[in-house]
Parts: sequence; C-alpha cells; structure tokens
Amino acid sequence: MRVYAGLNDLISVSGVPETIDYVRELCSSVTGVQLTFLLVEAIALQRVLLPWNWIMDLSFPPAIGLQVVALYFPDLFALLTLEYWLPTLLWSTTSFFVPLLFGYFYNITVHEVRRHGASVSVARYTIDPLTFNVVKALVTYVVYRGPGAAVLGYDHPLATERVRDAMPLGQQGILIGCYVTMLVAVYEAVQGRR
Repeated sequence: MRVYAGLNDLISVSGVPETIDYVRELCSSVTGVQLTFLLVEAIALQRVLLPWNWIMDLSFPPAIGLQVVALYFPDLFALLTLEYWLPTLLWSTTSFFVPLLFGYFYNITVHEVRRHGASVSVARYTIDPLTFNVVKALVTYVVYRGPGAAVLGYDHPLATERVRDAMPLGQQGILIGCYVTMLVAVYEAVQGRR
C-alpha cells in the first residue's frame, strides 16, 4: 500500500496528469484534429524526401540481450536540391498556405457582439477550420488529380507525383483528412462549444 501511495504522489508531483489532460483537451478540438492530419502528411512527405542513410551498427554485449542495432541518419544534403524543395513547397502551398489565406478572409465564425453599446465583430477562430478544409480539399483535388499544379505556378509533374505518392492513401488520404476535419468543425459548431 505504501508503494502505491508513493507512486501516486510521484505521478501527481511530476505533472503527468495535467499534461495528459492538456493533450486530451487539445486533441478533442477541431484544431487538434487538423494539426494531427497536417503532421501525418508532413511526416509522410519528409520520410520520402529525406532519405535515411546507414551510419554504423551498434553491437551490445551478449548479457544485455540486444542484437546488433543499425543507426541511420537523414541525408541533410537533400535539403540543397530541387527534388526536396519543389514537392515541399507544393505540399505547403496546397495543404497550408492557400487554405490558410482563404480560411482567414472567409471566416464564417465571425459574429457581432454588443459591448458597451458598440457592435464588435468577434471570431471564434482566427482561421475558420471549415473554410480551411473545404479549400484544402478543392485545391488538393484540382492539383493532384492531373496537371492542375500549373494553376499554382508549379509546372513540374514529378513534384505532384512525389507529393501524391508520399501521402498515406495518396490524394484520397489528404481528402479523407479534410472530410474528417470538416465533420469535426460542423459538429463543434452545432454543439456551440468553445
């Protein structure tokens, strides 16, 4: 019983419960869902564009019970090539910057509030998540479906292929992320949550 009480005190003092509550609250919001999908896309793209090269093998004494472990490190020289930057800029433009621009200006979460006799516009979100994902889905469909990347000034078909092939489930994976986030945004708006 003392061990349990000491362990419980240690966990309480460490701040783990507060961190878990914070992460849970963040993941339970439309912002958290959106961030999750953007991180999955970014990590998938970087795993394809930044190859990991073998450095060396680590061997351990037999008493530890570990086999030989290979160490890998990303090839940072790839950051100096167009094969890295063209797909990265294409993805960041289609999945982040263009939707961000439209989500800021076409913000349907703005509503009028009366304060001290004056009418003030207040937005629930600085960037409207529903508009962000609708625009992201439309741009993704146009750009990655065919030669639509020329619309954004990218006339490099290999960049669109690399981005499309790097995403989990390809173009449909990006669209699924948009649809899920749109549903979460509508659900949150219907619930009237903050």
